Amino acid sequence: MEKTVLIVSDVAFLKMMISDALSKNGYQIVGKARNGKEGIEEYMKLKPDLVIMEMTMPEMDGLEATKAILAKEPSAAILLMSSIGAECMMIEAAKAGAKEYLVKPFKREMLLHKVAHALQ
Repeated sequence: MEKTVLIVSDVAFLKMMISDALSKNGYQIVGKARNGKEGIEEYMKLKPDLVIMEMTMPEMDGLEATKAILAKEPSAAILLMSSIGAECMMIEAAKAGAKEYLVKPFKREMLLHKVAHALQ
């Protein structure tokens, strides 16, 4: 059975690129959201196997949304991504409960590796 993925980002091109890469590699994209608030709503509706979430977004950022999802669903698998490769951001992502962290820009192979790891 295909693993289901929700993509949360305010960057349309990024959502399209991730969706394309994952769809071609056996994952099912069940939803997309533009910010953390929408991401939480979509997660609760869809209960995907994995959430790939942008760290910096308007309305509600990825860290806040990650904490909110995990408060309701502690077993949720979340991969946070950011163009800020600073170690402190990765530590914050881990503290929030993210299973993986992806630094942009990234290659397709790295995305697939991090997604597979987050789903283990």
